[in-house]
Amino acid sequence: MFTAYETLKSIAKIYSVLFARPQVHGCFPLPPGPKIIAVNHTIASDALQIPLVIKEKLHFLTQANLFMLPILGRLLRQAGQIPVEPDEDKPCAGMRNAYRDLHDGKTIVIFPEGRLVPPGERIPARTGVIRMSLHSGAPIIPLGIHVPAQNIAALSIHRLGEKRTGLWQISGSCHLKFGAPWKPHAAGHNSAWFQTLADELMNKIYTLVAETKKELECASPTLLNVTRQA
Repeated sequence: MFTAYETLKSIAKIYSVLFARPQVHGCFPLPPGPKIIAVNHTIASDALQIPLVIKEKLHFLTQANLFMLPILGRLLRQAGQIPVEPDEDKPCAGMRNAYRDLHDGKTIVIFPEGRLVPPGERIPARTGVIRMSLHSGAPIIPLGIHVPAQNIAALSIHRLGEKRTGLWQISGSCHLKFGAPWKPHAAGHNSAWFQTLADELMNKIYTLVAETKKELECASPTLLNVTRQA
């Protein structure tokens, strides 16, 4: 019998077979032990690709309203995913759960920008990922995800009574480039310093995205092989 996490991963595999093949680049496989994977969030389907290439169980910091959905919400809870409120006043419970999971040796996945950011745009990252690393001592693994524009379409869905439009991958390959593990240096413990470190992290992530774009311009598509872990 499948666990909730295996069920969610099977759904991601079906999506991958139909629409989006993951390809891995960069510093991979990942080091063992607790770690924080920090990812840009451009395409709504980004989160479906990451579990397909990483063997260990992942714990995503996920929008709390997804846990309100009848079937998906139950699966997310049973799979140990971490709900996070969008309000600045309410992320504390989610962060405490993330600290606990890191203390237990687990791997956390977080989108530092806190929401979908359209291609070509940049917004300031939230500082929670930096605080999480400094608090736990766990390294941050920068991950840049890139999907060529021709493989993306804007799709609308109705969720909890609201119409939401986002970019989804509908064909081709999703490129995931992992950077070297990074531990932020706690030279200061004020909001400005945390923001400086968060901006440095996002620069690392978007540099990985830019490198992938450049590599794809120079490489033949026949040389790009799918890499995934069961």
